[in-house]
Amino acid sequence: MKYLFHGLLASILLITACQEPDDLVRSDSENINILSVKGSLISDADKQYDAIVDEANGTITVQVPYYISDTEKIQGDLTQMKVTANMPTGARFEPEISGIHDLVAGFQSTLIKEDGTKTLYTFKAIYAKSKSALITKIVLPDIPNPLITIKSPENEGENGIIVIYKTSSSIDAAIRSAQLFTSPWATIESTAMDSEGYIDLSQMADIYVIAQDGVTKQKYTVEIQTPSFVAPGRIGYKSLLFGFQTTPADPRGFVPTNNRSLAIVNNYLIVSSTTLDFVVLNRYSGEHLKDIQVNTTGLPTGLIHAITQDDANHMVAITFCAANNPWSKNQLFEIYVWKNGITNPPTKIMSEDILTSDVFAQFRSTNASVATTGTWDMGRTVSIKGDITNGTAILMSLANSVMNRVLRVKTEDGKVISVHGSAKGLYSWYLQSKPIPMTTEDECDYIMSSNNARKNVIYTPKEGSQIIFDPKGNWWGGSLIGTAYTEFNGVKLVAVQNSNTTSKPQYCRLCIGNITSMTTTAMADAQIMDSRLDNYDPAFGPTGPNGNNSSLTGMTSFYNAIGENPNSTGDIAIGHSADGNSIQVYMLTTDHGIIAYELTKYNL
Repeated sequence: MKYLFHGLLASILLITACQEPDDLVRSDSENINILSVKGSLISDADKQYDAIVDEANGTITVQVPYYISDTEKIQGDLTQMKVTANMPTGARFEPEISGIHDLVAGFQSTLIKEDGTKTLYTFKAIYAKSKSALITKIVLPDIPNPLITIKSPENEGENGIIVIYKTSSSIDAAIRSAQLFTSPWATIESTAMDSEGYIDLSQMADIYVIAQDGVTKQKYTVEIQTPSFVAPGRIGYKSLLFGFQTTPADPRGFVPTNNRSLAIVNNYLIVSSTTLDFVVLNRYSGEHLKDIQVNTTGLPTGLIHAITQDDANHMVAITFCAANNPWSKNQLFEIYVWKNGITNPPTKIMSEDILTSDVFAQFRSTNASVATTGTWDMGRTVSIKGDITNGTAILMSLANSVMNRVLRVKTEDGKVISVHGSAKGLYSWYLQSKPIPMTTEDECDYIMSSNNARKNVIYTPKEGSQIIFDPKGNWWGGSLIGTAYTEFNGVKLVAVQNSNTTSKPQYCRLCIGNITSMTTTAMADAQIMDSRLDNYDPAFGPTGPNGNNSSLTGMTSFYNAIGENPNSTGDIAIGHSADGNSIQVYMLTTDHGIIAYELTKYNL
């Protein structure tokens, strides 16, 4: 009769006989008359392996794993082993089983029970292949923290179940290349597995895990569950998409002071570059897509500070231009549109001199006393409402310094129709302030942040009084760097980048507020999230998404970054998923890195 024991008797009250305590343990329980044996390698004496006791055939066989490492093909030395035994009351081995044994050759010892019964046993050890056939972990390379459960079978003959919860609009694409981890040395078979070992879970094909022994086989099925939605006017499940710091060791294509704004086109997140070395990332994972290059044919070097996207996924860039400025001689305001994707050349739809062109006449007239003689610049930021290639669109930027005007460019079917300037709503602003049009009307409502120590977000309606949203001390006492606005599930959302200093920001956090009520306290009373306070994600470990060891997650950091961001530049961009069930919010801090979050309609 064979018995396989797993050390469950070790806690029973035991007494020792004449043999060494480490080698022989005896039970005083009247109800237990069972022998159990364990073996250990001399190279790792603390780790014990169960033995199969075959009383009928007089054998005791220690089951040493075929490989003693879970990752390397390393076998234990069966010629250098020790054995220990749990024994019935009054029993003993003769000769003693203590000492070091060669369990390949084996040795013999007789078990003498209390009643005098004798059984001769041969002690040996074998390399036993594992019978474990479980899926232990699933990784989606494009989604750092997917919500996936693995339900292992509870009874023999049952299937395991992989349940994928659709918490992100990117899940459909991400599950097409899943990495599955199994019990050590087990293998996977599935019709959904490609040549590199990735599993396309979207096929919902059966997955079989074959244990190391080649016999034990476990079947898993795949389920994809879509959660219910929250009611309109609410935001559902929120999660961290990714985060990284740009360091000298891993700059990810970033260059000090060069990268100042963001654009979202399809599945790409594009980071601007004044040297035209645009950085292209996977917008869901943050992976640097080195093989994807933005076509910059015809763009002027050194003049592209601001990029964005329109409502139809076209990337748009404008030139930085200046008037009477000794360090910037460019007076041409130009608009470039990538009508056919970022890898094709952009189309220039506007090129006008801000000081002499008739197109800018109305704009100059709004502040005629300084327009031609003062020193001012424009084109540090840009935002668009509408499709700039089809129908009506409004593009906005800001003229800084003495000009102090919001620029509004109207286009129809890709052609510039009018250029206007306005001082309406200019309550507080600075170099990186970005006016954001909320409609495509001529005199449209717009949102703009102060981008200075006042830390205000200002709503300027077409008619009526402006509203200044006050954070009420919720934010750090530094400044705001970058702003974005969108509407999602019936909620009006404003995202801002809040730094801890007014210049050369050291740390920046992402704050998102619900301003649907259009009251001055909305940003404080209806805060959707603060990346610094309530979105720590332990999946990133001690380094956090900013990639350093000196601060918590949920913020970008100057520590060990490629530069100090001396111009205090940065941006926020918001993208909508194709199915309309989620938005992705990206925060860029020049020189320091990017953090990204996803907000959904899912009720989880």
